[in-house]
Amino acid sequence: MLGLVLLGFSVVALPPIIAAIRAAAYVNDLSVRSEDLVAEGLKLITEGELLSEQFTAMERNARQYRVLDDDSLLQLYDEKHSRFVDSVNVLLGLSKTQAMRQRLDRMKSDAQSIALALRKNAPDSVQVDEALQSFPDLHGMSDDYLVESRRYINNQLHTLRETAHRTRQSLAWQGTALVFGTLALVVFFARLIVKPIRQTGTAIRQFGDGGFNQPIRINGPPEIANLGRELEWLRRRLNTLEQTKGKFLRHMSHELKTPLASIREGTELLIDGTAGQLNTTQHEVASILKNNGLELQSMIENLLNFSSQQAMEDSLKLTEFKLSRIINEIRENHHLSLVGKQIRWDVQGKDITLIADRDRIRAALDNLVSNAIRFSPDAGTVSIHVHLDQHDYSVEVSDQGPGINEVDEELIFEPFFQGRKPGHGHLRGTGLGLSVARECIESHGGTIELVKDRDVGACFRITLSRYEK
Repeated sequence: MLGLVLLGFSVVALPPIIAAIRAAAYVNDLSVRSEDLVAEGLKLITEGELLSEQFTAMERNARQYRVLDDDSLLQLYDEKHSRFVDSVNVLLGLSKTQAMRQRLDRMKSDAQSIALALRKNAPDSVQVDEALQSFPDLHGMSDDYLVESRRYINNQLHTLRETAHRTRQSLAWQGTALVFGTLALVVFFARLIVKPIRQTGTAIRQFGDGGFNQPIRINGPPEIANLGRELEWLRRRLNTLEQTKGKFLRHMSHELKTPLASIREGTELLIDGTAGQLNTTQHEVASILKNNGLELQSMIENLLNFSSQQAMEDSLKLTEFKLSRIINEIRENHHLSLVGKQIRWDVQGKDITLIADRDRIRAALDNLVSNAIRFSPDAGTVSIHVHLDQHDYSVEVSDQGPGINEVDEELIFEPFFQGRKPGHGHLRGTGLGLSVARECIESHGGTIELVKDRDVGACFRITLSRYEK
């Protein structure tokens, strides 16, 4: 199966890769040639027009020198002649045809002859007059050179267009063949691979839907058939675990409720004074024990119903209440733990009014606060930040403990997941606290997430949309 998959991917991917490389090479070649042609044509035309302007300036200085007999004009002519020679040398390097180079050599030779005649003869001599008669021919050769330059550029442009046209046709044929060839290969390999994979996916979806009672049978290549047998073993194993979980919950109900009833009864006796009168501090501690016993009973009932999917929005008991009152109740319930570990309680943000299921919101926050206190170091800080915007409420609960291991971040909200072994002094829970918190928040259509951009401790953010009456 592995060899078949690798072969299929290789055969299907190879033609597009080759076509992409060839297309990139074609485009790059046309791009480079176009840039070179533009730069070359611009240089030829610019330098050619400059030659014509230099001839005009040289002729004007030469005729002025002929009339005025001023050596400064001859010196000025020599400077312009020197620049003319430089321009000709540049054009010689740019010219691609023999005719263009011969015309430049002739212009250079004639200009040199005129310069020698002006230097060696008197301004009013016959030789100077004959030299000046050469300027019209130089102008004509300059114009002819520009015509030949444009003709050369047009020829190169025509050649480039033909090459681009042939390239487009070639790429079009290659693309058409590539599309049909790839489709044929995909259909072929899909028939060999997809069918057994689809059977495997169906079996996995069966697990996701909780269907552990229906046997799994998958036909196909030996690897897929072996995978089917492994899935069947997994089905039996998950079915056994599901039954074990049900037994665990039933036993936990009996084992927890019985001692909890004794604890509550003893607490009631202490509060009533049956075992003797209590002072103010003792009475406060006994009251906290009573309230926590009631809360523990409620939590046990919620945990026992965790897998029954009862936390749905249509079963919510929506009431209007202040968030600060819930936060204060949670603080009172954890008063002994806060005092014992000398933990500072930090609440920031506006007091907001929620329309939600009060018990579920309290259970979610209480689970987050319990974890924060459990993992906070002595003399640490547990922070609750409340934020309010136009559409949502958000509450962040953070601590200064060791934080969440990066490996466990994706699994911390899963039921019964306990993560890595906690540090010294941190007790393991049941692995249901965060799962219960998520169930309570998601039943309101909200979200709960781990805030990852923190250097110290763990921070969880609850986000709820505003409910309207």
